[in-house]
Amino acid sequence: MKRVLLIFLMGLWALTLLGAGEGITITKKMGIVILPGKVGQGWNMDEVDHLIAILEEKALELGRFRVYPREDLKKILEEQKLAMAGITDENVISLSKIAGAQYALLLTLTHLDAQYSEDYDGYTATARMSIKLYDVGNGELLAAERFERQTFFPADTYDEAINEVINYLADDILVTLREFFKLEARVAATRGNRVYLVGLDPKLVRKGYIFEVENEFGETGYLKVIGYDRKRGYVIAEHMYGVFPEIGASVKEYPTYPYKGALGVGTYQGAVSFGVSGWGTVEGLPFDLFVNAGVFLAQFGEYVPFYGTLGLRFPMLTFGRIQMALLGGLSVVGIVNVETEESLHAFGLGVGVSGEYQFTPKSGLYIEILQHSFPNPISVISPSFFNVTVGISLSL
Repeated sequence: MKRVLLIFLMGLWALTLLGAGEGITITKKMGIVILPGKVGQGWNMDEVDHLIAILEEKALELGRFRVYPREDLKKILEEQKLAMAGITDENVISLSKIAGAQYALLLTLTHLDAQYSEDYDGYTATARMSIKLYDVGNGELLAAERFERQTFFPADTYDEAINEVINYLADDILVTLREFFKLEARVAATRGNRVYLVGLDPKLVRKGYIFEVENEFGETGYLKVIGYDRKRGYVIAEHMYGVFPEIGASVKEYPTYPYKGALGVGTYQGAVSFGVSGWGTVEGLPFDLFVNAGVFLAQFGEYVPFYGTLGLRFPMLTFGRIQMALLGGLSVVGIVNVETEESLHAFGLGVGVSGEYQFTPKSGLYIEILQHSFPNPISVISPSFFNVTVGISLSL
C-alpha cells in the first residue's frame, strides 16, 4: 500500500510545469555548446558525460540547435590547458567563441544520490543542478535556472536508479530550452481556416506544433501546424480557437508536449475517488496511449479500494476548444488492508469517453467516464460500475 501511495503522489507531482519566461525567438538553427562547470557531491565525470551526451542527443532531436561535439570541445580545452569539469563563468564565453557557437549552456552539478528503502523495495534517487545560459556574442547572461529531481524507482541496482534520474533531469532541461528558444514566423496568407506562415525554416517545425498570436487588445489565438509547402517555403497551420491572425502578423511558438495529464475527483459506488489520468501521442498512429489510476476515500471493513486502467485513447471530434475521445483498455480494481497491506484484485475491461474544454492548449477542464466490467470480481466490488472523474488537465 505504501508503494501504491508513493507512486500515486509522484504522479501528482509530475503535473507541475517548467517555464523560462518570455525567452528569445529564433527562425533558424542556432549553435550551442554544453559545458560542465562545478561538480559537487555524488557526481563523477562518467555521470557528467552521460548527462551531457543525453542533452546533446535530445537537442539534436529537437532540431533547432547545432550542437558542437564534446570531442571538439575537449581539444579546445586541452589547448587552453583547462579541465573538462570546473569551467568558470569567466572562461565559458571565450571557449564558446573559439568553438563558433552562438549560445553556451553551463551546468553546475551540485548533488546526486540514490538511497535504498526496504519499505518501498526500491531506490529514491535525487539530482540537483543549475544551468546558466549565455549569449556568446555579447556575454550576456540570458537565463539561470535550478533543477531538482527526486523520484522513486523500483530498480534493482543503484546505477539503474542514478541513470534514470539523470534521464529525467535531461528532459527537464530540454523542456526549459524549448520554452526559452521559441520559434517565430509571420502570417503570409490565409484561406478559410488555414494560415500560411513564412520567415521560418520549415525544417525546424514539426506537425502538431502550436503557435500563438496576440492582437493589439491582448487577445490571443492559437494555430496548429498541419503540413508544409516546401516549394513556396510555407508552414501550413490551421486556426484552433481564439483570435484569428491578420496577414503580416507575427506568431510565436507556444510549446506544448506530446503528453497531457488530468488530476480529478470522481465517484465510485457512492464514494469519492481521487486520481490521475494521462495520455500521450503515438507519432504516426491514430491513437494515444492512455492510463489512469486512483484510490477511493472509503473503506469496506478494513479494506481501501483502488483502480487503474491501461489502454488506448482515440481522438474523435474537435469543436473549437472542445475535444472528445474514446477510451478503452485493461482495468484492474483491488482492495488493500490498511493494517496488514494484504491485497486482492481483479482484472477486466474499461471503456468510456473523455471530453476536454481547453482554456489554452496547455490547460483545461477535463471529464472522463469509464465503465469497468470484471468477469471474476472481488466479493465487495461490483462486477460492473461507472467511474466519473472531473478535474483539471495540464500539459506535461
